[in-house]
Amino acid sequence: MEENRDYEAEVAELIEFAPELEGGTLPDSVIEAAAEGKSLKEAYSAFRETQAEIHKQNESARLRAPVGGVSGSGGIVSREVDDFLRGLCEEY
Repeated sequence: MEENRDYEAEVAELIEFAPELEGGTLPDSVIEAAAEGKSLKEAYSAFRETQAEIHKQNESARLRAPVGGVSGSGGIVSREVDDFLRGLCEEY
């Protein structure tokens, strides 16, 4: 049998901890963790830590990436196609 939880008190504690959540919705992982027994504050705190770690990893990968973006040439020098190659690639 599930213990009786005071969700109103948990929500108040969570809003005090993370005021940006007021009027918003909680991430699914927070709701799932709360359903498994964690307090809303504990669940959201774990979510923020996970998001911070993901951001840190993404930033680290971005700094190591040799290419600035997928639309760039990635260091490949583009040259104009000469008339001979243009003629070979034309459709009949």
